[in-house]
Amino acid sequence: MKITLIISLFILLFHSYPQAQTTNNKVVINLWNDVGRLNPITSTSADASYVESNVFSSLLAYNPKNYQLQTDLAAAMPIINTIDTGEYKGGMSLTFQINKNAVWDNGQPITAHDFIFTVKAIKNPRIESGNNRPYYTFIDDIKINKDNEQKFTIYSKERYFLAENSAGTLQIMPEYIYDSSRIMRKFSIGDLDTIPQMKSHNQIIKFAEQFNKLEFSNFTLIGSGAYRFESWKFQDKIILIRKKNYWKDAVDNPNNKAKYPDTIIYKIAQSFESLLNSVKNIEIDAITGMQPQTFDKWKKDATIKANFNFYTPEQFAYDYIGINTKKAGLNEKKVRQALAHLIDKQYLINTIYKGYAKTTNSPINPVKSHYHKGLKEREFSLKKAKSLLAEAGWADTDKNGILDKTINGAKIELKFNLKYLKNNQLRQEIAQHFQTNAQKVGIVLELNGEERGILMENLNNRRYDLNVGAWIQTPDLEDMTQIWHSSSDNPQGSNRTGFGSPASDKIIDAIRICVDKKQRDILYKEIQEMIADEQPYIFLCVPKERLIIHKKFYHTQVTAHRPNFIASEFQTK
Repeated sequence: MKITLIISLFILLFHSYPQAQTTNNKVVINLWNDVGRLNPITSTSADASYVESNVFSSLLAYNPKNYQLQTDLAAAMPIINTIDTGEYKGGMSLTFQINKNAVWDNGQPITAHDFIFTVKAIKNPRIESGNNRPYYTFIDDIKINKDNEQKFTIYSKERYFLAENSAGTLQIMPEYIYDSSRIMRKFSIGDLDTIPQMKSHNQIIKFAEQFNKLEFSNFTLIGSGAYRFESWKFQDKIILIRKKNYWKDAVDNPNNKAKYPDTIIYKIAQSFESLLNSVKNIEIDAITGMQPQTFDKWKKDATIKANFNFYTPEQFAYDYIGINTKKAGLNEKKVRQALAHLIDKQYLINTIYKGYAKTTNSPINPVKSHYHKGLKEREFSLKKAKSLLAEAGWADTDKNGILDKTINGAKIELKFNLKYLKNNQLRQEIAQHFQTNAQKVGIVLELNGEERGILMENLNNRRYDLNVGAWIQTPDLEDMTQIWHSSSDNPQGSNRTGFGSPASDKIIDAIRICVDKKQRDILYKEIQEMIADEQPYIFLCVPKERLIIHKKFYHTQVTAHRPNFIASEFQTK
């Protein structure tokens, strides 16, 4: 209650908003965990992105039916040109025009300055945006049209194959809120790309200290989307209110605005029992990411079935077990390969996922043409696991049931911690399956279920041995830099396994600028083979989503793009 009051007072004192709708049409959506922070540049959880997508807008957005890009803030699709002469020879340019009607909450037009500020904030080496930064390294400069501040051109010295996607789907933040002193205007994009010098610059540090604080992670959330941030009571709920004078209403759908939810509430689950009660009492309208066992059980519950529709759309995601390849024992490839033979994928899919999944051996989704179908499956085999471990010199020399080996004069045992998200039944059961089979070959796994915030901190700082995790993806082609390039092996980056070599980095760098599909597919296959051989991940499966939506709503199309529905389009019957 106290935190909610502080947030509300802060907003009322410092910012003004368009009035909200006055009807009581609302949708309540379950979140399994609190979001950590709310800032599209520094947040890292999928749940946070679902909330942010209602508050912030981008130049382009994915069509939920065909997953193609379409205009959002932009008045038209960008004009894209290759450059064959001059400073950017061999590169490209993208010219965007922001819709002339697009305004911030104070009525101020959204301009190129806001887009440039957002890019600079990501590139600021002191900002905690390591997971986003690889997608914007291609931007070398942005020039604003001298006669129109809503028109600008991005210049790149390379022909980045995801340039339109990355620039187009960037959620734009208002400069007047997040950098009221215009500190970042003092630096060019070129300046920010000289990271060693910029890290120690006083103004860069000053801006980052301000931007990374709770003020811009928990108390302030202001964008150009249809909803404004009302309040966030930690571990309880987040409330968004629809703007009455949202600029797009007069442009897109002037006769339909009252049918949208005027309130979206993200309710954070306190326990499974409380969630079940909320569902049966019709206090929750939509739940995504359901445990397969619960999903199947609820499908048979007469009360729940009478009030909710059940959906299982395909999704762009994969579940995996990550391996810290810098840990003793785990830094040996044969040990990692042996661990992969301890997972019975078909058992997991049939028993734990209840059939709502399909196997995968790669970070590329199997539905995509560049998925390497020829990758050899490391089948479940205790015999092969034992053989690989023996080949690597591991044996139970002291007969205590744990394999050991002397390395640099010290005896090392194969004992590891295996982390997973606390209260996630599916991941816990995967961990238990892994633990049981590991014990049979002389490996001890200690299971650690941790709260999201603690888990993410440990993963980011590489304080783990193994972890059960998942990545949510987009319909795009994959830029492998974020998770697989050695430059992302740092506390702010997502390469938490330590995978990478000059050879693999070279392939990933080549993919980024390869515009020829045939050649790019060859490169994709090469990097998939490297990852499969080094085994930094044990790829488990591509799960189907399991979600329910209350029957009182219509216009509830489900999609493969997370969170698999668009709450802002829900309409009551």
